[in-house]
Amino acid sequence: MLKYLLALSALSLACSPAATAQRGARCVPYSALYTTMLLANGHYWHCSSPDTVERPFEPSRWGFFFGLAGAQTRHGYFGGAELEGTYRLSPAAQTGLVANVLVPQRIVSNLGVRDAAKPMLGLYTLSSRTRLFVLDNSRLRLSLLGGVGAGVATLADRAQQVADRGQEADCGCEPSTHAKTLATSVGLVAQAGSSLTYKLRSDLWLTANAYYQQWAGATRFGRQADLSPWMLSLGVTMPDHWKPAAR
Repeated sequence: MLKYLLALSALSLACSPAATAQRGARCVPYSALYTTMLLANGHYWHCSSPDTVERPFEPSRWGFFFGLAGAQTRHGYFGGAELEGTYRLSPAAQTGLVANVLVPQRIVSNLGVRDAAKPMLGLYTLSSRTRLFVLDNSRLRLSLLGGVGAGVATLADRAQQVADRGQEADCGCEPSTHAKTLATSVGLVAQAGSSLTYKLRSDLWLTANAYYQQWAGATRFGRQADLSPWMLSLGVTMPDHWKPAAR
């Protein structure tokens, strides 16, 4: 910023009344323009300092995971996403809050709902999960995981379309629609499995979670086995590190 102020000062001096009187009626500050170019290019500036200072990433007890999720059920394969926030309890244990979304998928069975001509099943969970580290070194982390939480399962019919809300009736366009939801089940879920992390860099890890998710409550359609998938998620982890509390 200082070099630009110096350039402006040189330009103003070249165009001052005294300089104008010596050169005539016209002000042609060739020397000021040349000085400005040199200052802008840094030829006359020797005391430069970095604008920013990069700080290395410092992991804490808090961590974060985001990845793509896949599931295998009795009615086929599902895809979605998994999101988890974690906290390091001790050098060998970690807890977290995880959310799973499996996008509704077309299935063959109507799960006992007669009105479903083209049934679609969707699964959503929010649970608390704990990891116990079996291995944790500079490159790999292997852990056993288990958790409990709440699950939501929806059964929709793609043959029955419902108009989306918030559309203008007189827009003159074809309204957008979605499959009609015929039934919703809410219950408890339990998870058990394992997790493997590869520490790619100090600030970026790759993690794969594999576990079974058991539906443990009543259902309004189908059976518990219909809503209990094998889960696999793969994504990136923000590193965490155990730091003893300061005394």
